Amino acid sequence: MKGLTQGGIVVNSDSNRCEANIRPYRMVIELDRERVRESGYDLDEVQALIDQICAACGSIKIGSHIYAGKGRDNDCATMGRIVKHLRKKQWFWDTVKVWQLQFPHDFLDLDKEYREAVLK
Repeated sequence: MKGLTQGGIVVNSDSNRCEANIRPYRMVIELDRERVRESGYDLDEVQALIDQICAACGSIKIGSHIYAGKGRDNDCATMGRIVKHLRKKQWFWDTVKVWQLQFPHDFLDLDKEYREAVLK
């Protein structure tokens, strides 16, 4: 069965895995609008801050919630820098809904991996 393309990512309906067409490292960061509101933050400001952090770390925004490497050898390190910065921010944990790192043939649910360790 053919995969569906969404934001440059081919979603394989057979395996529920994502494969990047051009850039193998991608990060999905989606905010929970309700949590943003309940936490007293402005959605546009929080999104702009995430955009700034990701750009400063060397990624590019390729979709409303998708940040990618530039197709270079250091793309993995770029994603690591983003994780390093965001995992320390309480405002991020207060507002994040989806946080995933996507590799060419797999993904890591960062929200699940880090939430317990950071929020202890």
